[in-house]
Amino acid sequence: MQPISTILIVDDDKEMFIEAVAEIDNSVDCITASNGYEALQILEETTTFPDLIFLDLNMPRMGGKQCLEALKKK
Repeated sequence: MQPISTILIVDDDKEMFIEAVAEIDNSVDCITASNGYEALQILEETTTFPDLIFLDLNMPRMGGKQCLEALKKK
């Protein structure tokens, strides 16, 4: 298993999650988005994809389920 270097955290209240990841491994780079729509924009613009994506289910503009459906289509 490859080490995790980048996580995309999609949550409208992401600070606690970022702190938890830093406590476990502060070498992991956390990219953040406040909603699913913002996450999709970040993923469209990047050439290096995150190793993991954490999606909150209930967010403004676009929730986690809708974001996951859009990701599966791509």
